[in-house]
Amino acid sequence: MAGVNPDLSLDILLRHYQPHEGWRDWFSGAYAKAMDSPRPDVRLEGWKTAATIFGDMHAPVFCLFVCHYGRSLVPADSPAFLGHIDLCMWELGLASPARPTEDGAVPLGDVGAPDGFNRDATRAEAWLAEQLRPFGGRADHAAAFAMRLTAARFGLIHGPADPSVAQVLDASLWVSKGRKAWWRFW
Repeated sequence: MAGVNPDLSLDILLRHYQPHEGWRDWFSGAYAKAMDSPRPDVRLEGWKTAATIFGDMHAPVFCLFVCHYGRSLVPADSPAFLGHIDLCMWELGLASPARPTEDGAVPLGDVGAPDGFNRDATRAEAWLAEQLRPFGGRADHAAAFAMRLTAARFGLIHGPADPSVAQVLDASLWVSKGRKAWWRFW
């Protein structure tokens, strides 16, 4: 899509994504909560933490997958995940701050606020639909993909070397150290 950094595409992430080791422990905790907890409130906490981690790692595609899935877990009027969505869309070139400061920063209160960013909703929806195509248009599958690929790159789970999207999504191909098949709800 015109104007969106091609280095941030799903294809590039699949081939070259290597999260920094410094994020491993924090991600491991978020992953366990989001993917393994039987409690919905704990899973939601894990997804929120994962959104923060992906955003901070400058992996906006994965952050958006997690955020759009996370939005399905909260009431429609909840502000949860909206700030992360704004920041990712800004990083991708699909939004811009409505009231940037003189140094180009965004006032904290504007992040996630309805009038805090100028959003190109049409382009953003088209871009997201394109990114979700390998997942049948499903944000839950895309979010699981982001989590699983990151867990694999951190060595938290083991499976095929250089996996395809389909292989990352195939739960039967992945095992966690010290546990049997654990991917219960994907």
